[in-house]
Order: sequence, then structure tokens, then C-alpha cells
Amino acid sequence: MGDNATPSAAVDFLAGTAGGIASLLVGQPFDTIKTRLQAQATPQFSLQAGHATPVAASTSTTPLLNAAAVAPRSGAAAPVPSYGASIISVAPTRYYRSATDALQIIVREEKFFGLFKGVTSPLLGVAAMNACIFGSYGLVLRYQGGSEAGGGATLGQIFLAGCASGVISSLLTTPIELIKIREQLDCSTKGAKPQTLTIIKQLWAKRRLAGLYRGLGATCLRDLGYGPYFLCYEVFNRMLLSLHDATPYPSSQPPQLSNLELACSGALAGVLAWVSTFPIDCIKTRVQASNRIDGEAGWSLGRGSVVAATKEIWREGGVRAFWRGVGATVMRAIPVNASLFVVYEATKEALTKRGF
Repeated sequence: MGDNATPSAAVDFLAGTAGGIASLLVGQPFDTIKTRLQAQATPQFSLQAGHATPVAASTSTTPLLNAAAVAPRSGAAAPVPSYGASIISVAPTRYYRSATDALQIIVREEKFFGLFKGVTSPLLGVAAMNACIFGSYGLVLRYQGGSEAGGGATLGQIFLAGCASGVISSLLTTPIELIKIREQLDCSTKGAKPQTLTIIKQLWAKRRLAGLYRGLGATCLRDLGYGPYFLCYEVFNRMLLSLHDATPYPSSQPPQLSNLELACSGALAGVLAWVSTFPIDCIKTRVQASNRIDGEAGWSLGRGSVVAATKEIWREGGVRAFWRGVGATVMRAIPVNASLFVVYEATKEALTKRGF
């Protein structure tokens, strides 16, 4: 909430990058747990003496279910079937009953740094990705005639600018998250050793650029959530500022929100935005976790479309299946968005004061 002058696009770029790095490092462990929970299908098994015992042969053709349903709770990995020319084995080889269960198993079997699997691709792309989100948000807002820093934008303008920034940024987000998900679903015990380059080569070898953009449609739908994200953030900020207005302050210094207030606004906005789009995110994860390549047999997700993935998830558990991992996501949203907006606003204010 800096000076009345509208910050430049360069300020949005730098502030978004700084905020993105901070939030990424804070939220990666939660995101790994969320991805594992979303990607696994619900196996038909009973837990006896600490082991998963299949009660019936699986009739699903979902590779995620077929691999996960036989994973023993003793810690040994389930045999991952070979699919010939598949890109990479991304089927989870563990079944997690909850976010807490996932945390314990990952730390025990893959060590603490196993929670940071997949961090390489978003870390390499965080500058471009977050700069694109915040930069396009600021540009669309200014195009509509709203002043981001001066508080002159209407809530409708803020919502539209947020939606637009999500769609635009999905062009960068899709390949980054695809690679991240592939790394996160590797349940081996080699910690967070990056496999980014290997995965890129394998995806490119199969379908070139189209391989890297698997799940683009689902990502665009999910990232429309930046509309309610920025909207809620601004609404909470304005509510908090209205409380400041009741307190006398020098006319030369308009009321400013503290870091704690910005953190609260960012955390609440993140929770509400994630809840509003979480089922779509679950579908996106399943689409990007599938190895299906046109012409290959044995994969139930067809071309990996949103519709096919939606049907598959629905068959596994109805409405409830679309909310796997929501607890870890809500827990993640609080520290991630708090750190994101505190660092973003602090960086933007510092740069603006220095004349950028």
C-alpha cells in the first residue's frame, strides 16, 4: 500500500519475484504432500497389522490406483508396472491416509529434503512466473483505468485483472508445474536430488512442445482463481484501512498497513482462493500425473483431458475425491500467502521510495 504514484511494471516484476521466492520455499513441503494425496487413487484395501491388504482385484485401469493399491505399509515400495514407452514412472508407490500420514512417511523414508522434491523447476522459473502474475495484474489494472497503489480501482476491475493474470501466467505455470509434479511423485529415497533436466528431455522426446504443455487447459481453469485471490486480498486490506481511518494521523502520512495486517490479508485471501478452485486443481494434478501418450494402451485417462480426469476421480470417490489434500493446502496457504504479500509489498514500497 505504498505511495499514491502508480508503481512501474519493473517494480511489479521485482517485487513479484522476491515474494515468489519467499513463498515457494515456505510452501514446498505442503505442496509435495498435497500433490501426493491428489495423485493417488483410493484403493480398495483394509489395514491389518500395519499393512495394506487388497480385498479385491482392482478393476480400474488407472495406473495410479494399480500401483498404489498394493503398496505395503511396512515401507517397501510397491512394484511399479512397466508401460513400455511411457514418459516416466509417476505413479505413487505409497498410499497415504492423510496429510499427517504422508508427512511422517516422506520424512521417514525420503528424509526431510524429500519434502522439497520438485522445487527446482519452480525455483528456476519463479522470477518469470511471479513477475508475470503480478506484472500482468498491474498492467491489466492500469489498462482498465484503475490505480493499484492509489486504491482507485474498483473491486470488479481487481477481479478481472486477477483472472487475466492467471490465464496469462498459465503459459509459464503449466510446464513448470508439470515438471514439479513429476518430481514430487518420485517416492525413491534419494531425497530432493533434482531430475528436472531428465524429465524435460523425456517429455520433449515424446511430444516436443505439446509434451511440456500437458494440462494447459486445466491450468488455465485453475488459475482463474487469481481473480478471487486478488479480490479478497484487496477487500481485506480496505477493511483494515477503514479501521485506521478512525485513528488521527498526520495529514502528510496516509494510513499504512503493518506487515502483520498484510500477512493476515494475504493468508485469508490465499485460503479462500484455494478453496474456490481446489477441485479443479485436483483434476489438473491428475491430468499432469498421467503418462498417457496418444497411441499407447493401458491408460484410463484417454488423452489426459479435463473431462476424462473428472470422470475418473468421480468414479473413485464422488465429490469427496475432489478434495483430497485440501487440509494440507489450507495449512500451506497461510504461511505461503502471508510471506508472499509481506515480501511483495515491502519490496514494492522500498523500490517506489527510491524512485523506481
